[in-house]
Amino acid sequence: MEQIVCRCGCGQMTNAFDARGRARTFGNQAHVARYAKQCHEKQVREATTKRCPHCKTRKQVNRFLIDGTGKPYGNCKACRKAIYGSENYRAKVRIRTRRYISKNRERINETARFRTAEVRALARTSHERYIIFKARTWRSKDRESDLTPEYLIELYSKQQGLCFYSNRPMLIPKAGGFRNHRWDEIKDWMTLDRLDPHKGYRQGNVVWCTHSSNLAKGYRSFHEFLEDVTLIANTLQQRADRLADFIGSNT
Repeated sequence: MEQIVCRCGCGQMTNAFDARGRARTFGNQAHVARYAKQCHEKQVREATTKRCPHCKTRKQVNRFLIDGTGKPYGNCKACRKAIYGSENYRAKVRIRTRRYISKNRERINETARFRTAEVRALARTSHERYIIFKARTWRSKDRESDLTPEYLIELYSKQQGLCFYSNRPMLIPKAGGFRNHRWDEIKDWMTLDRLDPHKGYRQGNVVWCTHSSNLAKGYRSFHEFLEDVTLIANTLQQRADRLADFIGSNT
């Protein structure tokens, strides 16, 4: 009869099938209990300890930094102190910092300009303050973008605070982002949309619109969106007329 090694780790050989022909993985019930105890001890050990990837030793969870979900991550505190506190590491950080500054000098200067009192003085309303606050985010999505706080505020004033597509009033997004609020709260939040998604965030290619309109437009250009909306409106109007006729014929 075919023989297999017992799964509990004892090293003993046992029959692969029992008298009824069913597959077996343990020698007897004692081996099953031993394996269950081993699994329980492993779960407890993994829940209360963690292996440091730097020193290769398993330590208590309180020896590590804890993330937002309550789980330990990275190297232990002792290894982090030894690594990040060394002069060699500090020298590498200084070299990387100089390289980053030399490569991104224009971007750093532009970011600093957003924080000056001259730019902040442009904001007369809460909407304009939000525009200046988020202008750096939109610039970071497209490094070749020529959007400025002055242009975005002027564009908002031309639209009179109304959505470009639906002509509905736009609201300032609240803290927490779109995922932490209900749909009826975020549908009228103001967003920046590209008329032609292939041209990027450029002056003359962006408009202010509500979040619901931005989602409805998707990755389509303005003319493609106009064709689809016109077709949908005509189709719904035809169906509404037929529905009225149908309801009227049965009353």
